[in-house]
Amino acid sequence: MDYRTATHKSTPLQECDWAFFASGGWAVRREMDSWIFVSPSPRAAVWQRQLRWVPQEGRAHLRVRPDQTTDNPLQNLTLPFFAALFARHRGVLVHAAAIEVGGKAWVFAGPSGSGKSHWTRQWLARGSTILHEDRIVLRELDGQIWAFGTPWHLEPRLNSPRGAPLERLFFLQETTPDAIQQVGPTAATTLLLRSSILPIYDPEGTQAVLDVAGQAALQARTFRLGYATGAGLVDRLEKSG
Repeated sequence: MDYRTATHKSTPLQECDWAFFASGGWAVRREMDSWIFVSPSPRAAVWQRQLRWVPQEGRAHLRVRPDQTTDNPLQNLTLPFFAALFARHRGVLVHAAAIEVGGKAWVFAGPSGSGKSHWTRQWLARGSTILHEDRIVLRELDGQIWAFGTPWHLEPRLNSPRGAPLERLFFLQETTPDAIQQVGPTAATTLLLRSSILPIYDPEGTQAVLDVAGQAALQARTFRLGYATGAGLVDRLEKSG
C-alpha cells in the first residue's frame, strides 16, 4: 500500500455515484477497475482520506489531507477495506474471539458485550494461545478453513499472528445461561454471517464470504453457547475437547 498526502482538490463527495455509504463515516464507489474508499461519509463537504484499491493488480494508494494527523492513517477505513481485501482472498473478517486448543482453533462469535473477552481470559489462565479476543479472519487454505488473529488489539497477550485449522464454532448468548446447544450447518452459517463483515457492494467478494461461511459451518462442530455464570461451563468445554 502506498501512503501519500493529498495536495489537490477532488470531486465533491455529493456528486459521486456511491455503491455504499455507512453511518460510521465512510463510503465506497466503483471507478473502472478500482474501488474508491473515502472518509468521512458522502454528506461531508470534503474527504479527509481517500483509498484507491485495484484488486486485479494487488495495489492500494492512500491519500490523506495534509491537515490530518493520526497514528492510524486508515482510521475508520481499516475494517471496510480489509474486509473487502480478505474476501478477494477467500477470507472473512469476523467479530469473534479465537483460541488454540490442541493445535485447532475454537472460535467464539458474537456482538460486543456477549462475553468474548471473558472466554479468552478463561483459556489464557489455562495456558492456551489466544489468537485474538475480538477480531479474527476465517480463511480457506487448500480446501480447509483456518482461523487467524488480526493486528487490531488492545492487549498484546490476547493477540497472536498464528493460525490454526477451525475445529469448533460457538455462538455466544444464543441459548440459556450455562447451556451448550448443538446447531446444524444451515443455522450456523446464518449465525456466522451475522458476526461477519460483508463487502455487500462487491458481488465477487460477497460470494466468497458466503462460500467461506458455509464451508466453516460444515467443517466445524457448531454450538449455541449461553452466558457462563461460573467456571462450570468452561470446565465442561475444556473436558469435551
